[in-house]
Amino acid sequence: MRKLTLLGALLALFALGLSALVACGGDDDDDAAPFPGSDDQSSSGDDDDDGTSDDQDSDDDDGDSDGFDFGTGTASVTIGDKTYEFDLSTDFVVCRDVFGAIQAAGPSVDGDDVTFDAWIPPTDWESYSDNRYDAPNISVEDDVNNVKWVADPGRSEILENFPEESRIDSYDKDGLKASGTATFVDEYALLRGDAPESVQGTFEIACKE
Repeated sequence: MRKLTLLGALLALFALGLSALVACGGDDDDDAAPFPGSDDQSSSGDDDDDGTSDDQDSDDDDGDSDGFDFGTGTASVTIGDKTYEFDLSTDFVVCRDVFGAIQAAGPSVDGDDVTFDAWIPPTDWESYSDNRYDAPNISVEDDVNNVKWVADPGRSEILENFPEESRIDSYDKDGLKASGTATFVDEYALLRGDAPESVQGTFEIACKE
């Protein structure tokens, strides 16, 4: 009788231990089911997507900047007996419409150290009460001959004793084309302390549509 009781107790203990072992094994399996670092991998994937998007945005921005158009065209300015020709189709030039005015600038076609700059508003520019337009003006900087020819009435407001006759006398403007006559003054002569002479001239500007 005592042997049966002892055997029953041992069987009960074995069953209890087996039950506990199964229960522990189930908990371990549940804990191990998720892959370690699965949340990190998901987050890393999101970061990669964001990085790609940033690169694409950067590329798009660069494309917009590269696509900005300053215009192209040609210009010719005659001052006294000398004629300057300018190529407004190379790099670092301007030949475009700016709120109805022509803005143009560029180098000599000969490759000399000569540059041109012009602002030609509509012919009725003075009729605007809001003063939206500066006066028409042209300058030719010729460092080969050490002269800077200026036709600009506004220059007398900047440089003391600058001759007031420096101006564009008359002109016609049709869209992105303009031509006219002007009185040029050598600004370099004034800066050297010499008495600058006034020289009559003409100009033509043609920007491409």
